[in-house]
Amino acid sequence: MIIPVSVKNQSIDSSGITSDYKAAISEYIWNGFEANAKKVSIEYTLNEAFGVKELIIKDNGDGINYDELGETFGAFLASKKNLLSLQIKSKANKGKGRFSFIAFSSNAEWHTVYKDNNVYKEYDINMSSDKKEVIDCSEPQLSDRQETGTEVKFTNINTLTAENMGFEIIEPALLKDFAWFLYLYKNKNVEIVVNDEKIDYEKYINTELSEKSMVTIEGYRFEINLVVWQESISEKFCCYYFDDKNVLKGNRTTTFNRNTVNFNHSVFVKSEFFDDKENVIGDHNDTQINMFEYPDEKKILKKLHKEIQMLIEKKISVYLSDKAEEAVEAMITERKTFPEFPDDVYGQMRKNDLKRVTKEIFKLEPLIFHKLKQIQEKSLLGFLNLLLSSEERENVLTIIEQVVELSPQQRTDFSMILKKTSLENIIDTIKFIEDRYKVTPVYNFINGRLADKPTVLKPLS
Repeated sequence: MIIPVSVKNQSIDSSGITSDYKAAISEYIWNGFEANAKKVSIEYTLNEAFGVKELIIKDNGDGINYDELGETFGAFLASKKNLLSLQIKSKANKGKGRFSFIAFSSNAEWHTVYKDNNVYKEYDINMSSDKKEVIDCSEPQLSDRQETGTEVKFTNINTLTAENMGFEIIEPALLKDFAWFLYLYKNKNVEIVVNDEKIDYEKYINTELSEKSMVTIEGYRFEINLVVWQESISEKFCCYYFDDKNVLKGNRTTTFNRNTVNFNHSVFVKSEFFDDKENVIGDHNDTQINMFEYPDEKKILKKLHKEIQMLIEKKISVYLSDKAEEAVEAMITERKTFPEFPDDVYGQMRKNDLKRVTKEIFKLEPLIFHKLKQIQEKSLLGFLNLLLSSEERENVLTIIEQVVELSPQQRTDFSMILKKTSLENIIDTIKFIEDRYKVTPVYNFINGRLADKPTVLKPLS
C-alpha cells in the first residue's frame, strides 16, 4: 500500500530536518521510548573500507499500529507524540523524526510487530530519500512473535564511518539527550545499548546529589526529581511539568540560574494536577500562576514551588560543603594564601578555627572568594585571622553582613558557628592541658634531691 505524506505548511526538504547523524539517531531512539520501549539498541556493521554498511535501531515498544499509519507516518509536522529531551523535543520534532535518515542514508525500512485485539500482527514500511512524499508499506500479517517492537534498518549509507560511530563519540552525544531520561526511569530498567555496550548516565549525572522527592499538596501527589549534572549544560536551569501520562505541560526557570558555584541542575515534576492544564510556563516570579483559573490551584502551585526551592537549597548546601573543603585546601596547598601557624597545639587550634569559619563564609557566599588575586585572597584571610584571634571575633558577622545579605536563619547559623568554634577551641585547650598532665612525670624532692622516677602519690591512711 502506498501512503501519501500530508505536507503541512512547508515542504519536507525545507522543514529543518537535522543534517547531524547523531541527532538523527536520537530521533529514532525517541520514537522507541515514545512507544513505551524499555530497551533501544543500536547495531551496525562495517564494510571493507571501514564505512558503516548497515545500521539497525531496535526497540521493544508497542510497535506501530497499522490503522494509525495515516496519523503517524502520513501526517508530516503533525505528530501525535509528545515528549521532551532536554532541548524540549515536543517543540522541535513535530513528526520530522522518521525522515531524519536522509542525514546519512538513502533508504529506511521498518519492520514492526504490534498487538491488535490480543492478536500479534507484523508488517513492513519502506521510505527512500528520492521519494520522501510517499510511504510504501505491506499489508499486516499474523505474527509468530509474541512480543511487540520495531526494528528500522538503514542501508545505502553514505557518511558514517567506524570512527564517527565509535562508542567514545556516540555515547556523549546520546547522553546529552537521554541521560536525564535514563536516570528518571532507571527503576524500569530503561536502557540504550550500542553494539552490546550500555550507555552510562552516571557520566553526566551526579547521582549522589540528585534526589527524588514525593510530596502531597491539597490531596495531589507530586513526584519531584532533582537532576544534578556533572558538568555545565547549555540550557537554563528549568523545572519541567508533566501530567500523569508523561506529557510535557510547561516549564519555568528555577531561582538558581545565576549561582556562582556551578550547581548545574534540572527539575522534573510529574502529577495528575497538570492533567487538564496547558502552557504552565513563566519565570521564577510566578507569573504563570496567574494563568490558573482557581485560587486553590494558585495556592497549590505556590506550595509546590516552595517544596522545589527547599529541595534545591538542601542539595546546594551539601554541594557547597564539599566545595568549601576543596576551596580551603587549595588556599593552603596550592595558592599558599592561607596564613601560616606554629606547629604547636595552640597554633593548630587557631588554624582549624580559621578553616572552619572560612568554609562557612564560602558556603554563605562563594562570590566573596571568586576571582580574587593571590595577594587579595591572602590579605582577606590574614585580616579574618586577626579578627578571630582578638576580642573583635563577633564583628566577623557584622562585616560579612555588609557584603552578603543574610537571611535570619543564615545569620543565626553563622553566629552559632563563631560561638561553636570558639567553644571548641576552649575545649581543645582544656583537653591539651589534661593530656599534658597525664603524660608529664611528677618529679618531687626526696631527701633534698630530685627523684629519678615519678612518685606515685598515695592517699593518707
